[in-house]
Amino acid sequence: MVVRTACLGLLLVACTNVPGDSGSLGFFDVDGELTANSCGPLALRLPATVRFVAELRVGTGTLRWRPRGATEALGTYDPVTGAFRVAAQGELVLREANVRLRLPGCSLQQVDVLEGVLDRPNGYDGGADSDAGGPTRLGFRATETLGYAITAGSDCTTLLGVGEGQFAQLPCTAAYRWRGAAQ
Repeated sequence: MVVRTACLGLLLVACTNVPGDSGSLGFFDVDGELTANSCGPLALRLPATVRFVAELRVGTGTLRWRPRGATEALGTYDPVTGAFRVAAQGELVLREANVRLRLPGCSLQQVDVLEGVLDRPNGYDGGADSDAGGPTRLGFRATETLGYAITAGSDCTTLLGVGEGQFAQLPCTAAYRWRGAAQ
């Protein structure tokens, strides 16, 4: 059985500089707290708290999110409000089909959505210094929702229950609240 152990499962392919990419906002120390988990505590092994470092890059209407050691994901960004949204989906194969035993496989559709807003300090203009006399460190606040549902043709009944690796219910969701501070 395959279980999810990473928190941010954005599955998009990594990209390098593209037209409209105006550059890195820098690296952020990110702290997260699990705020909801209807999947059950033993299904996904999601930790209650998480810390990692992520780089944020912005471009014309885009935001690139890359946790250190993970794949970069592309989303939308509003430079006026600082709001951003990154979404991805993929399939988790929890059990391969067994033709010999006539046992169908179990796969879940995973939808991962990260939504937040950059906290821009007074006088922040994208440079290292500010004439406004306020702090120049950026930060952000975000929520991430991870949704899981059984794919068509799957039989996941053996993965429902209260044992190790079992889901309390399907479909289900888990959510994190994230705060980031520029290094």
